[in-house]
Amino acid sequence: MTEPIVNADPEAPYGRFKNGKPRKHPPKNTSSAPRRSRAKTKGPSYTEAVHGMFQMVALPLTFVNPADAWTINQHAGNIAVALNDLAQERPEVAAMLDRMLKAGPYGALVAACVPMICQLLTNHKLLPPGILGTVPKEQIEEQLRQEAAQMQQMFAEMVEQNTGE
Repeated sequence: MTEPIVNADPEAPYGRFKNGKPRKHPPKNTSSAPRRSRAKTKGPSYTEAVHGMFQMVALPLTFVNPADAWTINQHAGNIAVALNDLAQERPEVAAMLDRMLKAGPYGALVAACVPMICQLLTNHKLLPPGILGTVPKEQIEEQLRQEAAQMQQMFAEMVEQNTGE
């Protein structure tokens, strides 16, 4: 059992409640370990949708000011994660994001197509590389050459194994 605090307030030997009333009995939790907070129910993740929203803003900017579009793309991921974390803690932020992201079923489709469209535009030199994760066409071609060489090597090894038996 917890002993009263020495030199404590005589009216509140076990301390006071937050409202100022004296405790007449020791608190129920006498452990020195911190209390576990109730697990908050985690809401939906907004990260991908918020990131897609930034991509939608950056896309038209690529034609007007590629540097601004690049800047938005570079920082969109971190901002999306931070907004998601805030929405998990603050229901009013989650409600705001729900309203903003209510683009209907077509919004997700458009957001999913944006990176592909940007890469196609980059492949045809209508968009500079680096916007929304695009890479130069030559880099893709080199990767495809390497993959083809690996496949040829694997095929040759398989043929050699089968004919060598």
